[in-house]
Amino acid sequence: MRYHFGIAWRYILSRRFGSFGGLILAVSIFGIAVAIFSLVIIMSVMNGFGDELKTRLLGFDPHITLTMVKDDAKEMSLDDISEWISSKDVEIISPYAEGEIIALSTTTGESIVHGARLRGISREDGKILEKLGAITIDPAEASEKTVVIGNELAMQLSVYPGFGDTIKIIAPLADIGPTGETVPGVSQFEVSGLFRTGIYNWDSKYILADIDSAISLLGLQARKGFLIWLVSPGDVNRCKTILTKNLPEGWNVQSWNDKNERLFSALKLERIAMSAILVMALLISSFSISVIVLMLVSSKKKDIAIMRSVGMQDRDIKKIFLVCAGMIGAAGSTLGTILGLAVCIVLKFSPPVLPASYYLDFLPVRISFPATAAFWLTGVAVAVIAAIYPVRKTGTTDVVEALRYE
Repeated sequence: MRYHFGIAWRYILSRRFGSFGGLILAVSIFGIAVAIFSLVIIMSVMNGFGDELKTRLLGFDPHITLTMVKDDAKEMSLDDISEWISSKDVEIISPYAEGEIIALSTTTGESIVHGARLRGISREDGKILEKLGAITIDPAEASEKTVVIGNELAMQLSVYPGFGDTIKIIAPLADIGPTGETVPGVSQFEVSGLFRTGIYNWDSKYILADIDSAISLLGLQARKGFLIWLVSPGDVNRCKTILTKNLPEGWNVQSWNDKNERLFSALKLERIAMSAILVMALLISSFSISVIVLMLVSSKKKDIAIMRSVGMQDRDIKKIFLVCAGMIGAAGSTLGTILGLAVCIVLKFSPPVLPASYYLDFLPVRISFPATAAFWLTGVAVAVIAAIYPVRKTGTTDVVEALRYE
């Protein structure tokens, strides 16, 4: 097999296969390099964006949420959940209460009203607040009358921590009066901190408070349950199955995959579509490889005749030209891969700063070396496949005619 590479290398370096052979060869290598370069860059950015999005989602939402959906459902405790899921698998288990509220601020001298959601959480260890990132509050200093709100909601209400700003929270359906009418729950809270997840729907909607205060304020409209963060996100489906089998009637279990199924399905579809488009660009580049190999076959008819006359089999002759195509594909793939990895490394260690409207501080990049290797192999494979038809022409060479005047 070694002589195949030797002959193929001499043929590629030869300048006797057409006036524009060198130009077409350069265009072929450049076309494959551009396609592979684009694949490496785009997939690395999309992988980084997916990872960053998952990190932000799991910073606010847990891996698994248990919710009491019926008022007469059996009450559960942390000990009950610990019996079903091993403590080695669980990072945090915390009770929560949540409900729709109205937030009212008068810091500007005028009443500013916004609809929001109040989530009551346990602040005993502060781990949940730490997961949210930019918290301007010491969890140990939090009290029952303080809240942490999303930065977008804080701008809408014109309230900020550290200035003693307060908001009034109104739960419209907190209780039922003696005559059957709904009685709202009202309470005043000091804004002691902000959080920023980068997800607009959360940063502009959620207010975090102590769970006891939230339950007291929300009353009948409080939706109660447990938030569970696992040590490994890969155990979500297994733990969800265990909980589903053991939960009493009136309880619902939902994983973070269930909540964001459409989002990640859209990202997956976008990744597939982008890959398909770039592979099409790679296929277009392969047309010039077909031309190169066809020109080689045409210009090397005498060589083919000599090799056949000395007893070389047709399949070995065809291998030589397939190796030529593979070398061209390997050259373009290697060039594109090297340039793509170089740009990704630069973006990874010196990421460009993005505008605030993107809700990402920088452009995330994650290099996948298995995927990069697959792209490289794809470039070589496409080049070889493109050469199959021209290589078949080697079998039509007439030895006597090719050597008549030699």
